[in-house]
Amino acid sequence: MSDQLYTYLLQHTREPQVLRELREATNGMQGANMQVAPEQGAFMALLAELTGARRCVEVGVYTGYSSLAVALVGAACARGRPAAKKGWCGHLDAPPAASL
Repeated sequence: MSDQLYTYLLQHTREPQVLRELREATNGMQGANMQVAPEQGAFMALLAELTGARRCVEVGVYTGYSSLAVALVGAACARGRPAAKKGWCGHLDAPPAASL
């Protein structure tokens, strides 16, 4: 991935407050480098939403960041609301057509 594309990715990844708080709390723990990055959690949530996953199992959880990201998608979908529209999961903003 180019530096320009990675910068774009970081600028357009939304992170819900609860995930931000968990990430910040985990940063002070021993082994904090095992935590996934916000853009990785957003990608997992996107995959769960796109595939319509209703049950998810994650093996090897540290503090649960990615599990929570995926669970937020499930909670939004269970209420009949697409998670991306409510801003509950860390989806990427759609790039303008001109930038593709």
